[in-house]
Amino acid sequence: MFDKPNVENITGRIKFVEHFADYKVAIVDTKPDLLVKIVDNATKNPSEWQIVANAPDIKIQIVENFPDFTIQFVEKLQNNDTKGFSFSIDF
Repeated sequence: MFDKPNVENITGRIKFVEHFADYKVAIVDTKPDLLVKIVDNATKNPSEWQIVANAPDIKIQIVENFPDFTIQFVEKLQNNDTKGFSFSIDF
């Protein structure tokens, strides 16, 4: 049986790719494995991702089926006070 990764360690400089990803991720509206806030500068705080084109810490592929884990994009990460939003990714 497949174990999900420790999603709290998936943070920092993130690059979205179509192939050779470190993780395959599905974007959901409810009950995600990880809430993700997009930030301007890389941090080591769980759930904060800086989207980059070069020199990523982690490569993510967005999939619809059989993800390693699911995410939901939010505007803030605080005391479970989060608001989801749409996010489009162009390759």
